[in-house]
Amino acid sequence: MKKWMLFILIGYSILNFIRCSKTSTNPEKDPPAYSLNGTWYILITVTGGDKLPEGTQYSADVVLQQNENGAFSGTIDAGDKMTANISGQVSGIQFTFTIKQNLPCSGTFTGSGEFTENGRKISGSFSGNDCNGRLSADVISTDHYTRIITSQPEGDITDIWEGRVSLKTDYFIEQGDSLIIKPGTTVLADDYSGIWCRGGTLIAKGTSDQIIIFKDASPTLEKPWSGIKISGGTAVLEYCSIQDANDGIFIYSDDGVINISHCLLYNNRDGIVNFGSNLEFHNCSFIGNEGNGYSRWERDHDDYFYLCHFEDHKYSDITIHGSAATVNVTIQVCQSNFMDSYDRLTDIFKSLLGEVINSQIIIDQSYGFTDGQTNIETNRVEVTRSVNEPISHAGCGFESQIIAGKTQAKSNIKISEQEKLFYRQQILTSIRTN
Repeated sequence: MKKWMLFILIGYSILNFIRCSKTSTNPEKDPPAYSLNGTWYILITVTGGDKLPEGTQYSADVVLQQNENGAFSGTIDAGDKMTANISGQVSGIQFTFTIKQNLPCSGTFTGSGEFTENGRKISGSFSGNDCNGRLSADVISTDHYTRIITSQPEGDITDIWEGRVSLKTDYFIEQGDSLIIKPGTTVLADDYSGIWCRGGTLIAKGTSDQIIIFKDASPTLEKPWSGIKISGGTAVLEYCSIQDANDGIFIYSDDGVINISHCLLYNNRDGIVNFGSNLEFHNCSFIGNEGNGYSRWERDHDDYFYLCHFEDHKYSDITIHGSAATVNVTIQVCQSNFMDSYDRLTDIFKSLLGEVINSQIIIDQSYGFTDGQTNIETNRVEVTRSVNEPISHAGCGFESQIIAGKTQAKSNIKISEQEKLFYRQQILTSIRTN
């Protein structure tokens, strides 16, 4: 073969190799490092816009499906704040997305984010417009939900909750049913949903370092979750924080066995309302409830509080309510703290339903009172052996994990002896007519 033909063939081969090499070196998208599959609990914080004030926060359930190439799609449910469809692409540890809002009105938002904590959480931001104008926001997630409960299970129930549980309906524990909630579980309840033990067995036993938390998924005073209701059966609550509810715990009857210790009742309408059983409370904290810490109704009952902590209630720490059958009630409190509620510390409450008769509140070896006895018609409040300093080991012991600094700050309030005497004697045992 002539040399010039050989050079042509060699040159053609080189050009073809270069052309093929250029084609094969087109960059590919980074494969997904993590998956968005599942349900995420997202906290949205408004950073700017035309309607919602900066700093406004609301939560959303985001349900996503992601394919092997990293493309994902799903839905966003933030109640009356937003319902929308979302789609996007994961690349490595980062992702981009587009939100098509349906309610409260149509809108489009774009954003980006990334995985954190080895894929356990996500964070990011988005911005865009809807019919209300501009909106920009940051988003951050907690862990995946372990369980989402949207309807009452059928048949006999032997159930175990752990991790992060989304409760979107009333959950009934009937006779023969059982629900065990493991230490460290967080239950996030939708508006008006709740747990009702009606003859079954409810066991929620946390530990000092693995508290069980029950709270509203989107806390509002207008639409609280229903709390825990007990009308028979067995209910054991230890190392639990019950907060943001209409009533933290509502007890309807004398039936069953109820054990409550090392629990925090916080930011509910009433902490505990009791129409039934004689109860003993050990190391419980009642803090910041909108009405009363503890409300007792009905006759012939004895309740006992030991090493408990009461603080920051709008009405009373402990109240005996008048009704057609509020007779012969005795409430005993020992070695407990009363940390200056807004109105009165204890109350015998005469309502339109009836009077309180032959009942008493006895407070012994506790902080927040001066010694003495006050008689109110056929009832009395007696304070014996008061102490001068808050009892350090009273309460659930984990208040600061839920409401950091609140209890300690209240304990440092200084009140003159004259103010204290007037406050205890004049307001302590007043009778109110509703």
